[in-house]
Amino acid sequence: MSDSKPKNNKWRITFRVTLTTIFLSLLALSSLAIGFTSFLFGRQNASDLSAQIIEQTSNRIDLRIRSLLDVARSHSQINKNLVNSGQLRKENAQHDAEITSADFPAISSYFLEVMKVHKELAYLSLAIEETGEYCMLERKQENIISRRYIRNADNLMEIHDYEHQPDGEVTHRIVDYNDYDPRRRPWYIAAKEAGRQTWPDSFVFWGTNEVSTTPGKTCATPIYSEGKLLYVLTADFELRDLSYFLKNRIRVGHSGGGRPFIIERRSDGTRRVVAHPQAEILTEMIRPTVPDGDTVLTIVPGQDLQPTLVPIERFADPVVRAFAENLPETFKERESVVSFSFNVGTEQFIGSYQRLRGLNYPDWITCMVMPKSDVLGSVQRNNLVNLIIGLTAFALTSLMCILLSTRISSPLHNIAIENERIGTFNLTAKPIGRSRITEVDQLLVATESMKKSLRSFAKYVPTELVRELVSSQNEAQLGGQRETLTVYFSDIQDFASISERLSAEDLVDHLEDYLTAMSEQITQERGTIDKYIGDAIMAFWGAPIPNKNHAVDACRAALANQYRLEKLCKKWRAEGKPELWTRIGISSGELVIGNMGSEERLNYTVIGNPVNLASRLESLNKVYGTKIIISQTTKELVSDVFFVRPLDLVAVKGQEESNYIYELVGFQNDVNREFVALAEEYEVALKTYIDSRFQEAVQKFELITKQFPQDAPSLLLLNRCRHYCEHPPSDWDGVHRMQFK
Repeated sequence: MSDSKPKNNKWRITFRVTLTTIFLSLLALSSLAIGFTSFLFGRQNASDLSAQIIEQTSNRIDLRIRSLLDVARSHSQINKNLVNSGQLRKENAQHDAEITSADFPAISSYFLEVMKVHKELAYLSLAIEETGEYCMLERKQENIISRRYIRNADNLMEIHDYEHQPDGEVTHRIVDYNDYDPRRRPWYIAAKEAGRQTWPDSFVFWGTNEVSTTPGKTCATPIYSEGKLLYVLTADFELRDLSYFLKNRIRVGHSGGGRPFIIERRSDGTRRVVAHPQAEILTEMIRPTVPDGDTVLTIVPGQDLQPTLVPIERFADPVVRAFAENLPETFKERESVVSFSFNVGTEQFIGSYQRLRGLNYPDWITCMVMPKSDVLGSVQRNNLVNLIIGLTAFALTSLMCILLSTRISSPLHNIAIENERIGTFNLTAKPIGRSRITEVDQLLVATESMKKSLRSFAKYVPTELVRELVSSQNEAQLGGQRETLTVYFSDIQDFASISERLSAEDLVDHLEDYLTAMSEQITQERGTIDKYIGDAIMAFWGAPIPNKNHAVDACRAALANQYRLEKLCKKWRAEGKPELWTRIGISSGELVIGNMGSEERLNYTVIGNPVNLASRLESLNKVYGTKIIISQTTKELVSDVFFVRPLDLVAVKGQEESNYIYELVGFQNDVNREFVALAEEYEVALKTYIDSRFQEAVQKFELITKQFPQDAPSLLLLNRCRHYCEHPPSDWDGVHRMQFK
């Protein structure tokens, strides 16, 4: 032993020094190579870097634009559907009758609620083709919304203005009719000509009381009936919202000389800037060539001036004008980001443009300019930052390498005790130390690794089963035995829709909170978790540790989980997280329990009809509007402890045998008298329904629903009995056969 120890120490020291030298040399060479390459090719890659910056920024702008457009587009479509369905009507209105001005209060009330929710919308309106009557809501200020009706009263057009103040006060006045006809407006004409939802050219909104200088965009949707145009719906937003976004959320270049903007190609072939960091330069006052009441709606007192978007040839920003000269007249069908260089005086710029992607969007071009000096300056700064980071990383890594190299051993301590603990499956997480001696260190690492592996193994298999396997020192074998057990299935209600609203990371964290809480209650009530199937949990009671009260414990766990879930949902609501509600199915009966699978891989689980039945019972909660459904066999085992009520006589999919199913309500002493009365009346009505006395059953269920209108099972059976009264089944045996999982 004395001969080998110096030899091992010498070898370990030699290996440490060699490893440290090689590692530091490679690190130094890599850092130098990276720094040299970055410095050598930085200037040549300036255009590539600018392209990346431009593409990323352009994509951000594109997403913002589409989110704003989608609000207007989607609400136009929703409003169209509501109009077609007759829902935007006054009470007691004939469903198939056309909309008149008498329906404006109901329509505007709905528009008002929409605009309260969607602050992006500036206007919502509906115009009637036949009469020219018009219903419009305008957002005058953030919290002030104005309604305007143009009505035909006794062949005399009147304008009614309603203004909703933040304090809830509503003012009303009738103003003189100014010959405003929505049917002569460009947005109306564009929708009529297109015959579908369209985006007319951007224009300066018509102010109701003063000259407007606010450009906006309209989504116009015509509504037809049998080929006849009836109405035109609009949803409008102010373009200054995009300008504010470009000014406050988008930065192009370090010097501030870069800027993003949006160009619109109009129906007449001209181009106008519709969004720019300087929103005040988007519009100008002009004198129209031909003053026309159809177009000149906002007049400066004493002057025939009309606000309009500035043509790009006269735009105040010289960089934008120079950029526009380089734009092609036509574009490819699917245009990606295109970059080019241009000069404004002696200054060089990099410009880029990209058509707005997606179907049924305005013909907009997202544009961006950036001084070339910004790109080169950023490359130089990046080179300096990379050098500092590289040197810092080299220094820190060198220090860590030296420290770790000098601490490669620790004393051998209590290895025999640790092995004894492992033999009894006592897998504490207490660290067992390290050693400078290679062989001892390897042994310690192997022991710690074995403990970690066994702890991980215990998370997949019941702890008692693992302890038995470890203590017996026998290899697990295929096989099973028949036992009377209880099976538990749970699943989250509407989990698919919840998962679509969350990111993958948030979904995993949220699901972890849920599964941890549910699993704790199951384990606390002596249950064995078989598996997790996504958001679903399968568990069973009665094995591997025998438990004669397996059904009672399973039901107790189900009630405890529902109670705990109520507290969790209250906490999640306060945190702004979605609520998770679970449905549970429980079934008892004879199953095969044991090691299933192959010789290479085993799974300690249960198989048999009660497993399938429990899964089906969980799904039936969706049909009956309940939270916990248990089988007839389970009910017979727990009726002395828990209060249950019969729900139905069913045959689930995949089974010919019919069974009564029951709702688990709570402990016998915890159920209030009102619900007990409901359950008794329901049971009598259910028997009447099973005996095929459907008309009598309808009367009984109607009495129940009048007293308990929120009782979902009663409403379900009432509707089913009404259906059978009209369509009597030919081979009725009292069993409702489910045709789904």
